[in-house]
Amino acid sequence: MSTAFHRVALESMLARALYLISRLALPPLVLTYVGLAEYGLWSIAFILVGYLGISVSGLATVYVREIALARDRDDALDASKMLSTGVGLALLVGSLFCALVAFFMPMLLSWFKISPQLHSLASNLLLLTCLIFLADLTLGAWGYVLNGLKLIHEQQRIWVVSFILEWCIAAALLVLGYGISALLWAFTLRYALSISLSWWRVKRAWPALSLHPKHLSKQHLQPFLNLGVRAQLSDSWALLLHSADRLIAGLSFGAAYTGLMDLGSKLPATATSITSGISQALMPHAASLDAASFSRLYQQAQRLAVFSLLGLMPLLVATAPALNLAWLGPRPELAQIVTILLWVTPAWHLHIQTGPASSALRGKDQIGLEFFYHGLRTMVFLVSLQANNLLEFLQIFSIGQGLASLVYLTLASKTLQLAPKQLFKLIFKPLALNYLLAYSFVSLWPWQLSSRSSALIELLLASALFMGLQLLILWWFILHADERKWLKQKLCFTRSLEAHHA
Repeated sequence: MSTAFHRVALESMLARALYLISRLALPPLVLTYVGLAEYGLWSIAFILVGYLGISVSGLATVYVREIALARDRDDALDASKMLSTGVGLALLVGSLFCALVAFFMPMLLSWFKISPQLHSLASNLLLLTCLIFLADLTLGAWGYVLNGLKLIHEQQRIWVVSFILEWCIAAALLVLGYGISALLWAFTLRYALSISLSWWRVKRAWPALSLHPKHLSKQHLQPFLNLGVRAQLSDSWALLLHSADRLIAGLSFGAAYTGLMDLGSKLPATATSITSGISQALMPHAASLDAASFSRLYQQAQRLAVFSLLGLMPLLVATAPALNLAWLGPRPELAQIVTILLWVTPAWHLHIQTGPASSALRGKDQIGLEFFYHGLRTMVFLVSLQANNLLEFLQIFSIGQGLASLVYLTLASKTLQLAPKQLFKLIFKPLALNYLLAYSFVSLWPWQLSSRSSALIELLLASALFMGLQLLILWWFILHADERKWLKQKLCFTRSLEAHHA
């Protein structure tokens, strides 16, 4: 695996791990000052924001590719026309989306069963969140330009600074009594900072590049209407499915259940974002490799993706009862989060393993199989609409999502010259062994959860024991012989350094 791929992937994973920590620290603070119903409004707002983001997601693929090519030619005018045309398209589509949200606001309030006393707050929150995100979708293109200029590491650093600022502002305003508006202000200032820093860094790297209405060009619409549209359709469908579990829960059982599903899936869903850095780094490397080298790189990326979450995701299952109490405190209305966590975690884990496969196929301009996967997932959600209660819904969603991921991974890996036997050893065997251990552990551990402090102590003890068992399984049943040899060499090298310094 190339050093460049390793460096970009690992930096992205570290940034996302830090993001995970910041996201986990926010809900307990929010719930201390804001009720579950208002938190559900914020969850609904972000579902709509997600749909707005995906409505122009295909632009990002075009930005990165075309600006990278223009930079290689040192053609700042062409890059300026590409950037300006893309921003114009994003403004048009995003403005239409915001107008539709405003027009259908009464219907949205009814669909999500929002109580009348929260209608005014919900309307302002939903619309303002969409407008703020619209600003990021347009002016935030400077961040994609950084990727096109191959300054991915700088774009990652700007992202880290901005979400840390968001957390600090949200925490401060919540303590000062701003309620749910604290999250809105923090959200606004986060994007103001990230847009400003990205623009400043692009101007330093390529001063001749500019964003201006005079650069709008019909000729530069073509890449957006070709590659952009195909990627757009796939990403749009994927995002609809990404939040479908929360949407169905809200529409079927009320806004509070949207909040419950959001909290219950927040840990596994946010944790899986760690591996998205691998997919981000894989696509540009895969595009220029021959078939044999490409297949090897894909296997290495999948192995790295497996190990990046193997110590975390099964741990969420193994310690779910203590984790919920230690994280959110003794709240009877949140008791169902443990059940949600136990069901959705392996489903999310299998789903995220499809990311490297999709990125690898996109690197070869092969998007068609993604639509087959989206079709399978859509069928799962259509069946889940028939659920009579939350548990039944969770069972249908989790089992169906897991099976859809298995089918897609098998077909995609075959296209990428990875045999089913290799795929089993690479992905399915490590996951099966660790989740078998996790569910056995959570069932057999003698939980004594009387308070938040006792839950924290028990969480630490259970985590230590579970991770010790995981290491044994990893060494004896998962690591390949060459991987064990490499680790032994590293350990011997470390011991020799310690002896030398002593």
